[in-house]
Amino acid sequence: MSRSTRTGCRVTAIMSVRMRALRVLSLPLVILAALIASPAATAAAPRCILVSGPALRQPVLLGDWNDNLGLYMGLLQSRKAANASARSLVAKPKFRLSVFWTWRSGAKPPTRPDEARETGWFYPAHRSRVALIRLGVNGTNVLRVASPAVLAIFRAHRVPVRI
Repeated sequence: MSRSTRTGCRVTAIMSVRMRALRVLSLPLVILAALIASPAATAAAPRCILVSGPALRQPVLLGDWNDNLGLYMGLLQSRKAANASARSLVAKPKFRLSVFWTWRSGAKPPTRPDEARETGWFYPAHRSRVALIRLGVNGTNVLRVASPAVLAIFRAHRVPVRI
């Protein structure tokens, strides 16, 4: 292989790595810019998230918009879970995440998960398995490993992150 061909391959590999890094960083930067520039930033996070499941004595309401925004920003930092993780969910404890995007401010807080426009699932860490979350972000609903930011918000609201 000639020297110019090797140099061309190296340049192509470097550009490929840079493009991947740019794609990974661009979405959070676009969201951050939209939040700073837009007066309608409240559309970026739901008003309420109701967490329910048999391991909770009563449902937990995440009713603070800033916490819900932090949860969604934390989802953007969460990596996709491996396929093996998805198969292991059958016997894993879980919490239902009922997402209320348009709940009226000042209205009585939601108490019924079936009234939500969107539903996701949080699988707390269990035995040797990590905590996982499935919740739609930007039209993508994939299983993700819960980031430290997501876990911190759940902990702050007394949602168990390990069972």
